[in-house]
Amino acid sequence: MHLLLLLLVLSLTGCSGSGKSKGNGFVDGRNFGGIVATTTAAQEDTTRSTAVFSGACYGVIVDIDLTGDTITILDLVTDKEAQYSYSGSTYIMDKYGKDISVTQLSLGDVVEGGYDTGTKRLVELKKSDRVWENQRVVNFSIDRLANTMKIGKSLYEYIPNVVIVSDGRILEDISEVSNQDELIVRGNEKTIYSIVITRGHGYVTLSDAEYFEGGLVSIGSRIAQEVTPDMIIEVPEGEYVLEITKDGVGGQVDILVTKNQETKVNVGGLKGEVPKTGRIRFQIEPEDATLYIDGEKTDYTELVKLDYGSYKIRLVADGYVNYEADLVVSESYQRREIELGRTGSATESTDGEKETTDNGSGEGETENSAAATTTETGQQTAQSTDGATTTPAATAQTTSAHGAATPTVTEPVVPTPTVTVPTVTTPAIPHAATEKLSEGMGDDNDGTADSKEIGDYKIHVEAPSGASVYFDGEYMGVAPVSFQKVSGEHTIIFKQSGYETKTYTVTISDTMADCHYSYPTLKPE
Repeated sequence: MHLLLLLLVLSLTGCSGSGKSKGNGFVDGRNFGGIVATTTAAQEDTTRSTAVFSGACYGVIVDIDLTGDTITILDLVTDKEAQYSYSGSTYIMDKYGKDISVTQLSLGDVVEGGYDTGTKRLVELKKSDRVWENQRVVNFSIDRLANTMKIGKSLYEYIPNVVIVSDGRILEDISEVSNQDELIVRGNEKTIYSIVITRGHGYVTLSDAEYFEGGLVSIGSRIAQEVTPDMIIEVPEGEYVLEITKDGVGGQVDILVTKNQETKVNVGGLKGEVPKTGRIRFQIEPEDATLYIDGEKTDYTELVKLDYGSYKIRLVADGYVNYEADLVVSESYQRREIELGRTGSATESTDGEKETTDNGSGEGETENSAAATTTETGQQTAQSTDGATTTPAATAQTTSAHGAATPTVTEPVVPTPTVTVPTVTTPAIPHAATEKLSEGMGDDNDGTADSKEIGDYKIHVEAPSGASVYFDGEYMGVAPVSFQKVSGEHTIIFKQSGYETKTYTVTISDTMADCHYSYPTLKPE
């Protein structure tokens, strides 16, 4: 009986809101999510004394003051910022429990710690080992209406006050994240807590470019746009080859793009004859398929550059039907979307046409079919290698809810958001690939692929007044200015003499109503 009472007292003491850390392990007083990272007695560092604290925090670092010895954390449970002091006796650890210095912490880090509630002095602080971290993220899109971010094919939900970091400072809004940036993204399961911009973007403008209007300007392997009057191009910082052509005439020049700076390029002298070449953006499913062009293995993760002419392409992937077709390069830019068929089949369709279905995300999703068709007028339908010309009926679509977990505490209970990810069933009988070919000029990241004009409705950009406004790089006028409403993801760039050029990325709905945008005054150069 006495033993039972003793065990009861000990169990109540363990849930009192205080916590202990011994050795390199960490015990969170609020026991987030029921997960406690501790070490065995054999692993404990006997040189470290037991740390006792009465309060615990879990959140994202938004400020580190090395002069005042304070760290400010956006608490993910209370949704409020709190400032804590630290000293030489504060245990600071990486996610493995190894000691580090405060200078090894960064804005945007997700941490968990214990502190003294009377003085708000941190007893210990540890980078959380319950969050994932994606580095060098470039293949992403952000839906600012739905508060979601798609990285590759994975869909996440970001918290309303997600922490955005650039150049050691906190940005005010996620609209300041550009599709041309390179990121570190941190979160838990399907929820994003912080985004750090590790590589930003600058701007390229063209002068003496009247001859090339209507032609193509390409920068590196990711950007290709039609040349328009007074255009401005958003480009990731770095060194590139800029090439400009029209009707097979043009040239190229090396350029350096600096973050948040404008690079002016005079292209008037680039009118020499050059070989006619085209650039092809391949989008292939599955992503690990191998592409051969005229028998040579080709990397298609970036734009593929080929001289004008005819080529044989072949695609091979385990578990999929091989695909072969002709490739005719006669335009400066084109996009080929090919989806390989699985080695298992579905119901045959009598019309042999490619079918599409809405996947619930606003995009038409191409279904697997027996014949690969193109959208270009006059092109013949490509056949599979076995001559099959049938297509399956539209496949059924299901959805599955994935809980985007945030840390769970004993008190209070925090609701967890849910992200619904569309899925598509797989046909059961063999069938070949589907292909969609779209030719023309444009940047893959400009948001225009899923865009459409919305009736007679307008986009009104009202501020900063007096700044030149560029919509997806095309000059629209001086703010306040209005122009045709186009749905989808787009960039709005502001440029004004004597001020820093600024970019915002917006997601515009397809509702039948005007959109109004006002932004802060530009910062002086």
